[in-house]
Amino acid sequence: MGKWLVLVSALLWQAPAVSGSVTGIALAPIDLDYRFQHRTGTQGTGSGQVRATPAAGTSYVTGEYRISPGDVISVRVFGEPDLSLERVRVPADGLISYPLLGQILVDGHTVRSLERRFTAMLRNGYLRKPTVSVSIVEYRPVFVKGGVNNAGAHEYAEGLNVEKAIALAGGLSKSGRKEGTTVLRENDSVASVGLHHPVFPGDVITIPEVAEIESKEFIYLYGEVKQPGSYEFRKGLTVEKALALAGGFSDRASKRKIEISREDRNGDQVRLKKVSLNLPIEAGDVITVGASLF
Repeated sequence: MGKWLVLVSALLWQAPAVSGSVTGIALAPIDLDYRFQHRTGTQGTGSGQVRATPAAGTSYVTGEYRISPGDVISVRVFGEPDLSLERVRVPADGLISYPLLGQILVDGHTVRSLERRFTAMLRNGYLRKPTVSVSIVEYRPVFVKGGVNNAGAHEYAEGLNVEKAIALAGGLSKSGRKEGTTVLRENDSVASVGLHHPVFPGDVITIPEVAEIESKEFIYLYGEVKQPGSYEFRKGLTVEKALALAGGFSDRASKRKIEISREDRNGDQVRLKKVSLNLPIEAGDVITVGASLF
């Protein structure tokens, strides 16, 4: 009897985790490698992926956060320092250069899915049993513009919400007001969010200003420019002239990877990608310059 108990215990220990059972029949485990609803605002996808919001208490960043351009990641392979990357910023096209494997697309991956991908690729003819650890060293910043005292890019920290983001930006200005605050996330505009609305890396937060109080208008430059920051808006500015205010392109900049976040005529936040240097600039624009691969 003792041997049978040991055998049954061993079998149970080796069995894969399941999501539940019906009349003794094990159900297949649920695939948790999905994109969250807030990336698209939809519940379904033609590719068969499941989209859902995280469960209560789940951390978006440490749970299923999707790596995006601007994030800084590290890739460590146990016992293989030549195959480890301590710090690499994800460029605009989402591809990083990795020893032996060449260009690897990391944009859209979670930390766990990227670990699985590197493990599989290294096991295919390079290492027998690779142990890979991927981590996010630095998240892309959030942008706060409008009625705050220190508009511009600010470092992301887990647990950030609208109220804390306003505090990071030096608090409300004399003309700023909290009502009507919007958050632009991955081409989705969320209107009239509350102070406790969560903020994620890359979000653009717009704080309304009281119309009757005169205030200066600004533009914001970030990414591969020599002097990132906020600059006073002047009529007649183009992308090229705005870049000159920020000292011009950095050595790693790509002229084909310029994006602008702006408010359209309906008051919605939109993103313009691959803009030309001659495009006119509007007050409140957030201009981001991506990096070149070479």
